[in-house]
Amino acid sequence: MKRSKIEIRTEILTGAKELFFKKNYSDVTTDQIAKKANISKKTLYRYFISKKEILEKVVCQVISSLSYKIYGILLKNDLSYPEKLKQIITTFAISLSTITTNFLEDIQKNAPDIWKKVNEFKKDTVTNHFGKLFDEGVLKGKINININKEIAILIMLSSIDNLLNPIFLKQLPKEILKNIPNSAYEIYNQIIKVLYEGILTEKTKRQYSLNKTFI
Repeated sequence: MKRSKIEIRTEILTGAKELFFKKNYSDVTTDQIAKKANISKKTLYRYFISKKEILEKVVCQVISSLSYKIYGILLKNDLSYPEKLKQIITTFAISLSTITTNFLEDIQKNAPDIWKKVNEFKKDTVTNHFGKLFDEGVLKGKINININKEIAILIMLSSIDNLLNPIFLKQLPKEILKNIPNSAYEIYNQIIKVLYEGILTEKTKRQYSLNKTFI
């Protein structure tokens, strides 16, 4: 059966996404993308003018899909706060599981304008979505009212911005860098874990609470 134009376009982007995330953007050729979509290179150029345009569409699709899913979870009033938080983290897990810091480094170097879109998405996600989740947590008594929302957002934004920034990571000492995950999801998950659970044990938290009044 002959494929429709929409089906061919979808297969091009799906195949390109798989190749980009697996081999990095600069290592993938339009010949490989065309072969993946079972079309000729000539046909490929009827749909996209360049490999860079394909990358831009792939990144925009990932961003749009993730934003839509997160926003949908935030609107679910029937979910408990812990369940809502869990679903958001799981959604990020699925979306970021195939993205590595190597891919991010590649587009940062070879497609800086696309990298800018990724950065804008990170900032928008943390500022808006995390901000809404924080407000809900305070309203439902799940987040300490003494925590400064803006500081919490700044900590999360700075953490994600730096730990998903290959240039920043390369400046770190090798002893630290060797223990930082290469998976974007693992990095994000650890940031969330530290931010929501903290680094102190429950026993130490209780001791700190008892002693902090004397500081």
